[in-house]
Amino acid sequence: AGLLEPDEGRVAPLRAEAGGEVEEGAPLGMAERRERVGVVFQFPERHFLGDTVSQELAIGWPLQAGSQEQKLYHQRLQAAAEATGLAGVDSRLPPWELSGGYQRRLAITVQLMRRPDVLILDEPLAGLDRETRQEVVGVLKKLKAAGGMAILVVSHDIDELVPLIDETWEMKPGGVLVPMPCPMSSPLR
Repeated sequence: AGLLEPDEGRVAPLRAEAGGEVEEGAPLGMAERRERVGVVFQFPERHFLGDTVSQELAIGWPLQAGSQEQKLYHQRLQAAAEATGLAGVDSRLPPWELSGGYQRRLAITVQLMRRPDVLILDEPLAGLDRETRQEVVGVLKKLKAAGGMAILVVSHDIDELVPLIDETWEMKPGGVLVPMPCPMSSPLR
């Protein structure tokens, strides 16, 4: 993800040009890379800090009444909550009272409010029942269709993630990534 300084080489964004050509952008510093990448860790609900959904969503936002940041926060919150299906949830509830699926939606919403160029999800379906897993895949599928960011999913079981897959890699010892053939699209189990 480029969140740490590389031991060698550099981290630079790639831009797709008209006609399919790819152009490398200027190298990015660590602060800029961190701004551009959103991460949803495995079991993100274990890391919630807010006492309410509203507090969880507001962490890191300077919300002085009438400020530009407050206006930006509300605009981004509305867009992100609608994108994830969190819009109808009572924001006064403690995050731990939400269902597992809505806890994942909350974690994704927090990251979407940052408007990342890349959204990384580590095992986003772990610990969820079949129906909820399908709901979360549906949310991710909508985000992919909306465009505007790359979605990178790390998973041991890609079968349920087939609707999202454009490219797959297998990580070998030492962190070496080996391209793998994309699985064929099939209905979710």
